[in-house]
Amino acid sequence: MTEENKNTEKQCDIHVVINWVDCKDKLPNDGYVLIYEKGIGVRVVHYESKKNEFWHNSFYNPTHWAELPKPPCL
Repeated sequence: MTEENKNTEKQCDIHVVINWVDCKDKLPNDGYVLIYEKGIGVRVVHYESKKNEFWHNSFYNPTHWAELPKPPCL
């Protein structure tokens, strides 16, 4: 790496803690969230509170959900 690249490269520590919420305890606000569904795993889906549905080209029945993490600094 050249000296110039060292000076212009941004240092970014990405530490993500995912705080999973049990769907029995609370549901998310409208928008995209992470979900965990037994037998499927983790996915990014949209939650719509008016319909009480998690969906993204299909409907899901997750046990837990979490807010999406912030994107990395650029």
